[in-house]
Amino acid sequence: MGSVTMQQDILINWSPQETRVAVVEHGAVQELHVERTLERGLVGNVYLGKVSRVLPGMQSAFIDIGLERVHNMRSYAGELLNRADRITGNQETRSIQLEADRSRAEDLDMIKGISDFQNQQVGYEAALKSYSMVQKLSLFNFIS
Repeated sequence: MGSVTMQQDILINWSPQETRVAVVEHGAVQELHVERTLERGLVGNVYLGKVSRVLPGMQSAFIDIGLERVHNMRSYAGELLNRADRITGNQETRSIQLEADRSRAEDLDMIKGISDFQNQQVGYEAALKSYSMVQKLSLFNFIS
């Protein structure tokens, strides 16, 4: 009897973004596994789970490993990140408004401001003098 030799090779291609593993038998690819760094799969990992349903005819079972809780936490984390982005945007808008206010305050013409203040001061002093003169008047001054 002749012996049949099985030629099987495992080819591995690795890069920082993904790892590819191929099982080749007699020059034909029999299996191909691709795992991306950003999309790590569940196959091959060890998890603690609870059997939720058994299908004896298919010799299989459904195991709950808590992925729903993980998805809920990821959505909650996403919500918090969105809120942080919104707050950051509001702060940037407020910062721009404050910078514009500061710029307007710095752009005031100091000479014009001093001139206006002196004019108002002269007007105030004139009003005080006329008020004091009116206070000194009485009916007796008009009778005599």
